[in-house]
Amino acid sequence: MGKLLQIRVQASTYSEDDVRRAWPRLFELAFSSQVPVPSSGMRGVMELVARLDDIRRFADGLPNEVKAILDKNLPPVLEIRDELESSLADWKTARANTLSDDLEKAIADLETMVS
Repeated sequence: MGKLLQIRVQASTYSEDDVRRAWPRLFELAFSSQVPVPSSGMRGVMELVARLDDIRRFADGLPNEVKAILDKNLPPVLEIRDELESSLADWKTARANTLSDDLEKAIADLETMVS
């Protein structure tokens, strides 16, 4: 890196609408205006996972069945997300690419559980 120019490797979502179509139930749960956790900015894959974790831990009024599903099944998703971010920070892009597929699969699995 230069003195003034930083090089960053990051994961970002191209289209919020793709996330909404891929996981409609989780998207609505995470970004509904009825959820008391504030939402701002992009509503992509990484933000979806972060919001679901916030809702699981802090939101009042979450149906018990949904909370139980998130309590049991969201931690492995968070682990994949954390490993993805770590791989990006270490410039391990091939590993991050594999983890992005793993993350999307884990979210898809969670979507079916919440149905």
